[in-house]
Amino acid sequence: MAVVRARSSPPYGAFAGFLLFGITAVLAVIFYIMWAKAVDEVDSAGKKQGADAVQLKTTKDAMEAKVKELTSVTSDRDAKAAQINSFKSQAEEANRRADAAERTSKETATDMQNARNGFTTSVASINDQVVKLNAEVADANRRHDEAVAKGQDDLNKAQAAAETAMRERIIEIEQLKSDLDRKDKEILELRARLLVNGGSHGNVNVGEADSSIVRVNQTTQECYVLLGKKDRVVPGLTFTVYDPRLGVRYGTDEQAQGNGSLEVIQVGETTSLCRITRVTTGRAIQVGDLIANPVYHTDRTRQFRFVIRGDFDLDGDGVATAAERDRIVRLVVSWGGIVEDKVNPQTDFVVMGSRPNDIASIEEVKDTPTTGPEAGSIADQRQKEQKDYEDIRVQATRLGIPVLNSNRFLAMIGYYNTTIVRFDKPTGK
Repeated sequence: MAVVRARSSPPYGAFAGFLLFGITAVLAVIFYIMWAKAVDEVDSAGKKQGADAVQLKTTKDAMEAKVKELTSVTSDRDAKAAQINSFKSQAEEANRRADAAERTSKETATDMQNARNGFTTSVASINDQVVKLNAEVADANRRHDEAVAKGQDDLNKAQAAAETAMRERIIEIEQLKSDLDRKDKEILELRARLLVNGGSHGNVNVGEADSSIVRVNQTTQECYVLLGKKDRVVPGLTFTVYDPRLGVRYGTDEQAQGNGSLEVIQVGETTSLCRITRVTTGRAIQVGDLIANPVYHTDRTRQFRFVIRGDFDLDGDGVATAAERDRIVRLVVSWGGIVEDKVNPQTDFVVMGSRPNDIASIEEVKDTPTTGPEAGSIADQRQKEQKDYEDIRVQATRLGIPVLNSNRFLAMIGYYNTTIVRFDKPTGK
């Protein structure tokens, strides 16, 4: 960067001094000459005082004028000197400013150089960081690619393992199906063998007792049975009572009725209070009698399976309806049984009510439209129920599953007309 140096100021003061000195010298010489001449003239005038008085006075005036002129010149010289001093001061100020500017320029140049050096260092540092970041990015991309490759490999292995497991599961399922079919065939063969050997499993000759009576109060017509909360007993559960010497037998409707029936009204920890709801004519309910209900089982993991078809007469009005069948279904479910729509080898009992009537009940007729697409739907439904009723009986017979008519089933579960005497104490309390 070019630096302008301040030029040395010309010696204006010296020039002015020499000029003023020359003028003063000239004026002094002139003054001296004039003064000498004046002296001479004075001397001459002395001789000619009278004649030269006017001339002397004139000369004096001229001298005074010259003095004034010299004084004016001196004043101009002083003014010029002051102006020269002002110029000199301005030149010195300009030199000072030039020096300050030069110093500032040097400092600025130094700062710029430092800034340039710092910028160069920053650029180098940034370049180093960029190189480092590029290396890190490349390493991250490499690790990402490795992770993706490993994940894909793991996924392929998992898919292969899942496919293998699925194939094994399919093979296992097929094997289980084969085993199930084989078990079903064995069940059929065993049931057929029982029928051939006279076991008459279809008549359900012998059942299993659920518990026994431990105390009887003939006055209040109540008794206690050896079943409690841990045995899944609930209020409303009914049992049929059997003579322990004969055991639980269902061979005929009369055998199924047993000695009478009970209803649980209060459940305790180990025993339950029951009400005697029915006593078979000529028999009595005593301590030690057995109780049974083919729906109930003390084991929570054991549930009997039922298929219930037909109409039932539960209120004793002589009319069997499908609505009363639904009440039987609800009872079975509430006591822990399972009600299914179709017969299969796992079915334990098929309960057959009366064959569905061709004529609908009064309530069903009231709810049936006389015209429109719904007209006649009750009759169609009845026909479907009748066909299903016959199919169920055929399937149960083919599979050797016990088939119970409504009277025998109601006797076996100890059912009584709850719409009339439910929770009412018998006379004689």
